[in-house]
Amino acid sequence: LVHKDGEGYNHLISLYARLGKKNEVLRLWDMEKSACKRCINRDFITMLESLVKLSEFDEANKILKEWESSGNCYDFGVPNVVIVGYSEKDFPEKAEAILEDLRKKGKATNPNSWVLVAGRYLHKGEMEKAFGCLKTALPLYSGNKKLKPNHRVIAALYSWIADNACVEDAEALVSLLRNVQNNRHMYYALTKAYVRAGKEVEGVLE
Repeated sequence: LVHKDGEGYNHLISLYARLGKKNEVLRLWDMEKSACKRCINRDFITMLESLVKLSEFDEANKILKEWESSGNCYDFGVPNVVIVGYSEKDFPEKAEAILEDLRKKGKATNPNSWVLVAGRYLHKGEMEKAFGCLKTALPLYSGNKKLKPNHRVIAALYSWIADNACVEDAEALVSLLRNVQNNRHMYYALTKAYVRAGKEVEGVLE
């Protein structure tokens, strides 16, 4: 291992995580912090990825706290490791809590992460919570043509609009979606919501 450079430690940390050896991962992290002048964001990301792989979220949250107090420049990629991990393990509430905390602190977040959490809520049938995440996510896509929402989540959203949403929620979501993904599926879903509610459909395309 080369002192004052985290690359070697990061390689070993990742290796031991793949082998399922939590104690070795933590031991190497302590060694890295002692040996290196400072841990950069890449080091924190490697450690968090390893802990998430091991499903050690309590330890991951401790590392997040270390990163927050490290003085490193803000990089959403660091907390996003834990956000994605919680989402993939079907804990959208915990993922959303991290996103909300960042948002309240005025830190930039990625709309795709909000949509990922919304997708997990949709999967669990928690439509109100999914709706809340999407309301936060969709405006963040405006003016950023490089970012596109997950098409599976949006397809599930169209299905919900068509078959379950009240007209007010359907209109609110379509209004947000119009600036992100304007297509016939969106208007078909809104038309179905109108028909279910017995509302005239002439104005749907306006």
